[in-house]
Amino acid sequence: MGCLGDKDDGPSEVSLVIKYLLFAINLISWIIGLILVGIGIWAWYDRGALDGQESFNALIESPIVDPSWWLVVLGAIIFLIGTAGCLGALRENTILLTIYKVALGLVILLEIGGGVAIYYYSDYIEAEVGKQIFNHAIPGYRENPDFQDLVDTIQSEVQCCGVNSYNDWEENIYFNCEQETVGERNRANPEACGVPFSCCKFNQSDPSPVINTQCGYNVRDENFDAAEREERIYTVGCVTEFQSWLIARFNLYVLAGVGGGILVVEIIGFCLALTLGDSIKRQKSKWAA
Repeated sequence: MGCLGDKDDGPSEVSLVIKYLLFAINLISWIIGLILVGIGIWAWYDRGALDGQESFNALIESPIVDPSWWLVVLGAIIFLIGTAGCLGALRENTILLTIYKVALGLVILLEIGGGVAIYYYSDYIEAEVGKQIFNHAIPGYRENPDFQDLVDTIQSEVQCCGVNSYNDWEENIYFNCEQETVGERNRANPEACGVPFSCCKFNQSDPSPVINTQCGYNVRDENFDAAEREERIYTVGCVTEFQSWLIARFNLYVLAGVGGGILVVEIIGFCLALTLGDSIKRQKSKWAA
């Protein structure tokens, strides 16, 4: 029996309302997935990652620190699930509908399970997420221009520096205090013992401040004045500040409502697919009788 109910005592017919409502929901998902994939591929093309074999090999080697990969993978998943739902509903194909139900069911379970885990194990998850971000974001800061822009945006918007503190940048080869030279020519490294410029405290009241990209130089040096450091850069890590930023910037009830709304739409899609699949099977049984 489907989630929306059925009638065993009447003629078995496929509901056109359910069929085309399911098709419409998945058509929107299909378009969203396609847009995400397109944005990711365009980002690769824009930075020249698809220009040659060497660039393509570098692209394959760094998926974790490449936001374009995140968009492409997420978009591909949404696109494939939406395709199965669209074709399954339009063609009344029970195999595609089954694939759609299984895939969407797994997504729903992961979302519910993730929400429950975050609620009960928030401290542990926060520590693990911080650890993974530390292992990839800090060392890979200069490995990918898009990822570097993402890190800079987060640090400047959230007003934080590093994952746990500004000293995390010691783990990046360009900001390591012992990395006094860079490049094949062993040029002097002015960024040694510093932090990215996105850690700096700019004048927020100025609508178009001149960005001083050297403001983070030497701020982690042991001889650097602590008071001046506090005045010049943000010293608190982004894991801690991000929570406060979310609460200050957004209403958590609104965020929860948006997440809940997405979950409700997914459950409706699952129920529609389940009901449509049942009605198709009953119709086939009626024809075979």
